[in-house]
Amino acid sequence: MNSLLETHAEVAAVLAGFASIAAVLRRPLSPVEHQRFLSLLFSALIQIVVCLVPVWLSIINVTGAVLWRSAALLALVLTLAHIMVLIFIPIRTLGASNFTIINAPVNYAILAMSVVVLGSLVLTIIGAPIAPGFALYYLACLLGLIVNFFVFADLIIRGEDQAK
Repeated sequence: MNSLLETHAEVAAVLAGFASIAAVLRRPLSPVEHQRFLSLLFSALIQIVVCLVPVWLSIINVTGAVLWRSAALLALVLTLAHIMVLIFIPIRTLGASNFTIINAPVNYAILAMSVVVLGSLVLTIIGAPIAPGFALYYLACLLGLIVNFFVFADLIIRGEDQAK
């Protein structure tokens, strides 16, 4: 379990690094690209934290339901903060039409994955007997990382479209 979470955190860090390289090569960024870049970096940071917190808690002998509920609560708070600060507030200034990621079907898939992320974190916090705490928690982490890959792809595609 710990090695899986640590590897997941490493993948999130690498994704943030690639996004940073793409942003540097594409300077100056448009307001939408700037928002995407910040969202991707913050989301990657969340992924790193929510993957390493259970590892750290297990080192100090926090185990079982307390471990996963605590980690899920932190992940939920960070995810909701990310949604508010880097998605809902910028929609007001940049316009909702700029928030389509790649195309409409992909956008709906990302929305569905985001709902599942929030739902699995809530189910972990309340201790729903659907699956063990780690399974629901890692489902949220994995779907969050997949959403990050889509946002990264969108950042790259938008840059290519503007270069034409």
